[in-house]
Amino acid sequence: MPARIKKGDTVRIISGDHKGTTATVEAVLVKKNAALLEGIGVSTRQMKPSRLNPMGGSKDVHTPIPLSKLAPATKATKKPAKAAKTTKKTKETK
Repeated sequence: MPARIKKGDTVRIISGDHKGTTATVEAVLVKKNAALLEGIGVSTRQMKPSRLNPMGGSKDVHTPIPLSKLAPATKATKKPAKAAKTTKKTKETK
């Protein structure tokens, strides 16, 4: 089943800690059935010094949000919109 949320879409979070927030989609993780949103789910990880990173320090890490918690939002009203499903034979919207 194809995902109805794609990269660059504006979505609204319908459940969880960030309920009611609108954001744009940076990437869709199909195998995890989740999406990365701009500015939401970003946390910092402390990195230990290594050969590749001798100073160590902090790194920003994105946490994916499940697609079931997202709804496509219209750009004008920023409210969740129901996606119209079309049939192939008649091309009618349901």
